[in-house]
Amino acid sequence: MTTARVGKDGGRPVEAATRGRRSARAPGGLSTTLSVALALVALASCSQIRQPERLLLVGVTWRPERAVVGSTSRALAAGGPCVVGDPAARRIAVNRGGVLEVWARDRFGGRELVTVDDNDELPRLLAGGEVEAFVTDSFEAPHFRRAQDPLDCAPATERKVLWLAPRAVDLAPAVDDWIRRREPWLREQRRRHFGAAMPRDDLDHLIDLMARRLAVMPHVAAWKRERGEPIEDPPREAAVLEAARRAAESRGLEPDGVKALFRAQIEIAKSVQARAPSMSSALDLQRDLRPLLTRLGDDIVEVLASMKPPSSSAVDDRSRWLPVVAWLQGDEERQALARAVAGVRRVRSQRAQGCCPTLNSTPAFTEKPERSRTRLARNVVSPVTGTLGPAMISQFW
Repeated sequence: MTTARVGKDGGRPVEAATRGRRSARAPGGLSTTLSVALALVALASCSQIRQPERLLLVGVTWRPERAVVGSTSRALAAGGPCVVGDPAARRIAVNRGGVLEVWARDRFGGRELVTVDDNDELPRLLAGGEVEAFVTDSFEAPHFRRAQDPLDCAPATERKVLWLAPRAVDLAPAVDDWIRRREPWLREQRRRHFGAAMPRDDLDHLIDLMARRLAVMPHVAAWKRERGEPIEDPPREAAVLEAARRAAESRGLEPDGVKALFRAQIEIAKSVQARAPSMSSALDLQRDLRPLLTRLGDDIVEVLASMKPPSSSAVDDRSRWLPVVAWLQGDEERQALARAVAGVRRVRSQRAQGCCPTLNSTPAFTEKPERSRTRLARNVVSPVTGTLGPAMISQFW
């Protein structure tokens, strides 16, 4: 067996009891699944990652800037930012340098923010009267909040994932397979540590992958604006649809249904680009963003081909679509995606028909033997430094 390290950048991972100490064991049989000896370690910040490092980070919030470096897993759980304390507070504490600080500065513009490096400082500052409220996420809130503290949480649209450093991306397919198969165990861990089971299935994963594609679009828009490029790119759209057609055929899916789903995503993606606020992005369209979008597209087709049949009520459940809704202009776009998902069909084999291949009259999703994904995760280096070094980490985290 080779060795990898599993760490957490602040907060509590699913295996919360391991925080702050090393261990030769990993939860839920992960080490056995990966055929890798895992050492569990605590990291004060991502700047502690050494180069080169064979490392998996637990509980990382998915972001395009992170996904282009190394690899990210299926979501372990979904949550959102929370304000603990007086929502009208003038002095508010938040963890420094992460997505919560960005969210807090956007929501509490004009108020005084106290930034800290250690999440455990937040409840101490509130209890000591040094701040009137603090910002954390819905995973930490049950541990940090006192009974008398008001609590206000945003919708659970943030996905927590495993982030694999470039030297560990070979483990990505097995990590995803482990997360999918160990969902019952993960439900118990979420209930134990976060207060709710937060069940997830392949439909949630499919919707999450579509949300990840849309989350890349502001970076695409920033790249195009800086270079005066139009949002519309018919040759690229045609190439994406052709790739979707080929992938569908190779996985036994009816191509027109898969193309319809990708066409719906493209139209919404262009709308997101048109509405995206001005921003600067260090991510390059050719080097970083398109390879990421290609991987996400491959994953979408893979899930469509392997997932169990979702019920119509599950596909229509608005709560499942929360990760996507933030990028949509209205419920019509959500309904368009839901119809496209429900419209994917599987091609019946000639052997099953006894004659000529025809299409099922039922949705494509059929039970298949479990297997690990064959997609190889790509080694993607920092677009800034060309390495997995502290400069890249400090920028993207």
